[in-house]
Amino acid sequence: MLNATDRSPADLDAQVEELFRRIDSDLAVWASLSSQYRVDLFCGFFMSETDEGFDVSPQTMKVLGDRGIKLAVCIYGPCRDVLPTEPCPCNSGKTYAECCAPKSAT
Repeated sequence: MLNATDRSPADLDAQVEELFRRIDSDLAVWASLSSQYRVDLFCGFFMSETDEGFDVSPQTMKVLGDRGIKLAVCIYGPCRDVLPTEPCPCNSGKTYAECCAPKSAT
C-alpha cells in the first residue's frame, strides 16, 4: 500500500503523479498485476465546506485506466468531529487515527 502526501487544497492529479514516480510504469507489468490482483486507488476528501469539489484531469484518468486501476472516492462533508479511536468513516475496519485522519488530527 502506498500513500501520497496530504494536500490542501485537494490536488488528486499531483498525488497520483507522486505515487507513480515511485513505481514501475511498464504497462505489461500492470496488465499482469491487474489480472492477478484487485488494483485500486482510494481517495478520501475531507471538505470543510459543503461544496468544495475537486477535479481529475484526463491525463490522470488515462494513467489509471491504462493500468486497469479503479478509482474509489469518498467525500466527507462537514460534520461532527470523529475521535481518533472511533471506527473510520470510510469503513476500512481501522480506527480513524490509523486510516483517514489528517496527520495533525492523530
